[in-house]
Amino acid sequence: MEKKIKLIIFALLLIGVIYRLVISSNGNFIFNMDNARDMVDVREMVVLNKPRLIGPTSAIDGLYTGPGWYYLLSIPFVLSGGDPYASILMEIILWAIGGFFLLKLTSRWGKMPVILVGSIWVASNFILLASQYAFNPNPVIFLTPVLIYFLEKFLENGKMIESIILWSLAGLFLHFEMAAGIFIPLFIFVSIFLLNRKLFKHKSFWIGPLVYLATLLPQILFEL
Repeated sequence: MEKKIKLIIFALLLIGVIYRLVISSNGNFIFNMDNARDMVDVREMVVLNKPRLIGPTSAIDGLYTGPGWYYLLSIPFVLSGGDPYASILMEIILWAIGGFFLLKLTSRWGKMPVILVGSIWVASNFILLASQYAFNPNPVIFLTPVLIYFLEKFLENGKMIESIILWSLAGLFLHFEMAAGIFIPLFIFVSIFLLNRKLFKHKSFWIGPLVYLATLLPQILFEL
């Protein structure tokens, strides 16, 4: 990337982070029943030493997501001593990470597309709302550009590390949002079939689905 584009990306992300911090300051963030339920469950894990094999309930009664969201949420919980605002800071960090990869992908077309896409990423009401409350589908919104970035890299290079990161994200998405986790593997397979079928013969490709299946172990153990 050109130096000017790097500076533009840095400036946009900095503006977005400051914007979100100002809006959410003084307790001005969303904390509803779902957030309270998650915090209670995470407290049981951290304070009462009760690890979980399943996460929040899905829209289908009796069907649960994986526990990945709870373990992710436990990081700000531990670091802050249980302050709910720490989970908002985590969402803002995830927003910045996703924004960096999104703008890195966009930078191939020059400065103006970076500015346009970056402005939407900073100011879109939908994306802004997702960074103002800690909800398990939100990381999928923020980290999708990261998944697309590593999918593109894997299609180009076929490297093992790119396959592992790609399929790890796909597995984590299943923990955060079940619909996304189910369809993303299909999206990866179709992309490889259409753009680089030779990868099906590489060991790096077949390691990926095994990594994806490994992320399902908590639910499998729970069912057993």
